[in-house]
Amino acid sequence: MLEVSGGGPARPGPGSGRYGVVPPPQAVVVVAMRLTFLEPLYKQPGPFVSVYVDTSREGTGGDPDVALALRWRRLRDTLVAEGADEDSITAVGGTVGCDADVPGAHGQALFTAHGALVLRGELPDPPVHDTAHFGALPDTMPLIAQHAPEIPYLAVYVHYKEPLYAAPPLLQRMVDAGRLGCKSGSGFYSY
Repeated sequence: MLEVSGGGPARPGPGSGRYGVVPPPQAVVVVAMRLTFLEPLYKQPGPFVSVYVDTSREGTGGDPDVALALRWRRLRDTLVAEGADEDSITAVGGTVGCDADVPGAHGQALFTAHGALVLRGELPDPPVHDTAHFGALPDTMPLIAQHAPEIPYLAVYVHYKEPLYAAPPLLQRMVDAGRLGCKSGSGFYSY
């Protein structure tokens, strides 16, 4: 039997015995991100084609359209080798580079399922490497990582005194310095 009073720590109740009490955790960190921009993607059944491509037009050292066509051909070959359906590949191919009016360095994140374009995301920075993947789940982490500073999130940190459950030193320094995220204007990123 376990007694909890007023939200405080658990303590043995009558007849609980020496080993019948499990102490509550001493620290809890919860992070929740609002990823609503991915909802159209996750409403679709897989499999998915996920493509990340540098679509920058400046600094290519030649004809940017030819450079983009060569990058797309390499990505297309990867998708064919992974067994992607031709309709999904065609849907991506018709969208790669449609952002010609965007100036500066940037990229595209493209996702298709069953021959239809499901999500097109603009990347503020070009991907380090162009990638293409065909699988049961979409590869969304590079897109999320590039948009992390602007994604609304909630981080909750509850502190108890047990050293085993203490916050990591970096997180503790950030909280002590008032770097609490979007609301304070700084956190892991500057807002």
